[in-house]
Amino acid sequence: MGPRFVNAILAAAASVLLALAAFSPRWFTADLRTDTVNANLRIGLTSLRACVAGPTATACDKVSWDGLPRGMPGGGWMWIGKLEFILLIALAIALAAVAALAVGDIEMRGAISLPRITLLLGMVAGALAALYYLMAPAGLAMMSAGRAFAMAGGGVVLAIVASHRLKHDPDR
Repeated sequence: MGPRFVNAILAAAASVLLALAAFSPRWFTADLRTDTVNANLRIGLTSLRACVAGPTATACDKVSWDGLPRGMPGGGWMWIGKLEFILLIALAIALAAVAALAVGDIEMRGAISLPRITLLLGMVAGALAALYYLMAPAGLAMMSAGRAFAMAGGGVVLAIVASHRLKHDPDR
């Protein structure tokens, strides 16, 4: 297994992790347990889901960011989530293309190479994910990072490593 194939595997793995993270509803989670109520809150990049279970009934509701009232506190934070969603999807598609080109030993010439574009997108996606985490509204202070946040972090690191390796491939 040569370095180009390893680079393709890294890019493909990063693409899958980023796509899963983008669509996951578990970027942030919170569980509230009392004697009478159990509540679960799951926040993704584009929506939130809240489930409340009481002694007699359970209710779950999923709300898209677009379904929330205008002018609500934290509106800028929601836009960061939407932008991160778009960026992760674009990066996942670009990484899939990078992996396919690496496997096919195809080189595309341009002013900026595709591995360099994915490298830059990966760095921006990492910074935006950190911003999404750090700028959560004050009411969500009890939230903890969920598995999608970890998948995005791992995907971004793999994307940067794969892109950097492909950008400096000595066979090209």
